[in-house]
Amino acid sequence: VARMAIALAAGIVLAVALMIMTQTGPVPQGLGDRVQTALWRVRSGGDEKLTGDESLRVGDRLFLTVEADAPLHVYVINRDGSGDISALFPVEGAQWTNPLPTGTHRLPGQTSWPNDSWEVSSSGGTESFRIIASLEPLVDLESALAGVDQASPDEHVRGEGPDGVPRDAAGTLSRVIEDLESTTKPGGLVIREVVLKNPR
Repeated sequence: VARMAIALAAGIVLAVALMIMTQTGPVPQGLGDRVQTALWRVRSGGDEKLTGDESLRVGDRLFLTVEADAPLHVYVINRDGSGDISALFPVEGAQWTNPLPTGTHRLPGQTSWPNDSWEVSSSGGTESFRIIASLEPLVDLESALAGVDQASPDEHVRGEGPDGVPRDAAGTLSRVIEDLESTTKPGGLVIREVVLKNPR
């Protein structure tokens, strides 16, 4: 009798759990669980995934892979050891623009540049690569990025900014990113960073 009672109780608990799952559906995953990003260095013997322990050299070619199960707005920002900032994506001449379609993509992709990658054009002590992904366009971030240097065919990681760049463009961008980090709603935004050495 006791065993039957235990089995009956277990059955009731399972039935209630199934009913709740049917009514509410699966718990939604945060965007961080749905987006995979990786920074790579082009190598003749096979591309190398960069985790943060590596050192860069002038002439190294880098690219980013992004995999997601929904369309994404992706922004890639480079900062060197002296604080100089360049927008790496989205930029003019790159194959892809925002929003990126669902699936796996290599950024910047095929470009009007000599290579389908960003090339390290100078040493800077350290290199920070900030990757920001959002389901919605980040208007304030896009406005701030328009004011800093842009990756270009001649200056890939050290971009050349538009004419009339405000003196505090880098500071404005930093404040926008800080605001995003401090007000992020769970599941709606992903911010990741890879910091590498780049000895002078």
